[in-house]
Amino acid sequence: MQDMSDDELIGLYLENNEEAIAVLLSRCAVSVEKWIRFSTRDEETVKDLYQEIMVHLLLKIQQRAYRRGCFVAWLYSLVSNYLCSHYRKSVCRWSPMWNM
Repeated sequence: MQDMSDDELIGLYLENNEEAIAVLLSRCAVSVEKWIRFSTRDEETVKDLYQEIMVHLLLKIQQRAYRRGCFVAWLYSLVSNYLCSHYRKSVCRWSPMWNM
């Protein structure tokens, strides 16, 4: 399975092949984790966000939100949007303007 394309692995995962998604996630895990670590610099937050993003990724794949093409680009946009949402929520939560 290591030599299969990302699109092929996603197709297998949608046919309930759990090994296919494990291979796909192992390909991108390090880069996603580095990106989160660079954005947060807090190890506990990195672990939490990584898990949340991976669950979000699996849900989006199951919902067929991914269309064939460049999986890595789609993944990075998903991670970027998720991190933006996370920071927007944290800023609103701590902003004095919202505590009025």
